[in-house]
Amino acid sequence: MDLSQVEALADLIQADSLNGLALAVANLNGALRSQQTQWQEQLQEALAIVEAVLEFGEEHLEHEMEQRLVEATTLLRTVQQEIHTQIRLASPDGQRPELALTPRVILYGRVNAGKSSLFNAAGATRSIHCARCSGHNTGRG
Repeated sequence: MDLSQVEALADLIQADSLNGLALAVANLNGALRSQQTQWQEQLQEALAIVEAVLEFGEEHLEHEMEQRLVEATTLLRTVQQEIHTQIRLASPDGQRPELALTPRVILYGRVNAGKSSLFNAAGATRSIHCARCSGHNTGRG
């Protein structure tokens, strides 16, 4: 296992959405390593183009040098966009909240029945949403 796969295993354990889970499984299977290798090859190719233009540019036509530099720039922009996409997908902001695997619990009951005490004893973070359901207030109370 390489470092990206070890980190993917941790991500797999901590995944809180289907998107995060799918990304972790793909990275555990080597997808990130494969992507990193591809980026490395593209960056090396761009560097080789720039070095060739600097070394042999005087010997070739100006439009050919310009074309090769455009090719190197395109490679660099492609890698940059792919890295940004990977970062966005891996961040919690990039995951779709409707696919969250985090359990949602509703504490429903009469006023002063101990819902808040149970909630506090569980050490949960409070996220209260009041709604009407069949004529009953399912929020506070």
